[in-house]
Amino acid sequence: PDSVRLAGQLVAVHRGRKGPRLRLIGHLDTVFEGAGQEWVREDTVARGAGTSDMKGGDVAIILALQALADAGRLKDMNIAVIMTGDEESAGNPLSVSRATLIDLARESDIALAFEGGSATRVAIGRRGSSNWSLDIKARQSHSAGVFSKGAGYGAAYEAARILDEFRTKLVGERGLTFNVGVMAAGAHVAVDTSGTMTADGKSNIIPPEFHATGDLRFLTDGQKDSARARMKGIVATPLEGAEPMITFQDRYPAMPVTPAGEKLLQVFDGVSRALGYPAVGTSAPESRGAGDISFIAPIIPGVDGLGVDGAGAHSPRELIYLPSLKMSAERAAVFMSRLVDLGLGALSIR
Repeated sequence: PDSVRLAGQLVAVHRGRKGPRLRLIGHLDTVFEGAGQEWVREDTVARGAGTSDMKGGDVAIILALQALADAGRLKDMNIAVIMTGDEESAGNPLSVSRATLIDLARESDIALAFEGGSATRVAIGRRGSSNWSLDIKARQSHSAGVFSKGAGYGAAYEAARILDEFRTKLVGERGLTFNVGVMAAGAHVAVDTSGTMTADGKSNIIPPEFHATGDLRFLTDGQKDSARARMKGIVATPLEGAEPMITFQDRYPAMPVTPAGEKLLQVFDGVSRALGYPAVGTSAPESRGAGDISFIAPIIPGVDGLGVDGAGAHSPRELIYLPSLKMSAERAAVFMSRLVDLGLGALSIR
């Protein structure tokens, strides 16, 4: 619906007589970082916005399906492809913007996602991410009275206390990060619909307003809930004269490593080596950002990172190593064929 303010999604379904039901995931949007990102091919490297994140992965999906069709394998396979229009900014509410993605998962057995990959690594776990906002109201007074019982500490010092306690009390837990993206303090703080903040004030006024936004990344929902509880506890003990409030917004759930995911990795590794490519292991979940596959990880097992090898995603230097397109498509086609031959029973997934 228009209210979600997102681009459309491409869905294609092919129904055959053989399982498992495979679900292929890509996305059509691109992070564009300015002029000069036009498509330029230099021998085996192609530069340009979206080359690796993730138009390359989308093309690998199409090439793999073409290869299966040419080999006469596609006609009996159950495959659904979804390419979301706004993976980089999933929109609100998520229950609407990711409804198609989730509904398809409930009709599928295995998810294969084609975000950026490499010759030797795929992802069977990814961290989840959520957002947080910190708002502080305090007494506006002359700066000569700062720290006194009557004037208090102001919004800026209360923010410094909270953020530093986040750092000292939560840092060091594997997979847990909590970044401050933007913050502002002053006599007046305003935030527009794009998230841009403006502030004004004077050096001799104790600032009465503070606003900050950031993200929270986690390996499991339990870790997320624990971190949020500790952050709330820190906010609940304010300095004199300050009234802080923290709120949280769910974004991408975590994709934890599971035995089913490890089994899929084992099969993919065998495929890669059979084709003459390197052995394949997995990346640590904390090394990957959040992705669309995370929304369906609680429903079906899957593998991500099946896409192309490149560099510079989300930057003006984005590129794809073109030989990896052939590798990605070949491995995906044989992987899907082998999954169908093995069946869910041999995979021990259901």
